Amino acid sequence: MTELPCRIYVVSGEPAVGYRPPAYSTDPRFYHLPDFDQLSDQEYEPVAAQLRAFPNKEDATTFMYACNLETVWCVVYRQESEQWIKDEEEVNHFLEEV
Repeated sequence: MTELPCRIYVVSGEPAVGYRPPAYSTDPRFYHLPDFDQLSDQEYEPVAAQLRAFPNKEDATTFMYACNLETVWCVVYRQESEQWIKDEEEVNHFLEEV
């Protein structure tokens, strides 16, 4: 089994034409994140292009810059005791950097 990263950046936004996602899965359900792992394919399909999960902070930043920054939404999860916990402090830090 592949080892999961310690942080996942979930970003929602409307990417510009020509944005190319990374080669790995950006589906938040892939990482079994709370709030997303129970979504069915039918529920996720309409938002798939706008809702992405990134274990790589630089890829999350690239996606954000491909979107209208005024409409971007972000949440960061950190792994703690084999559970994903929302990390509001990291969200604030991440958004300050962008």
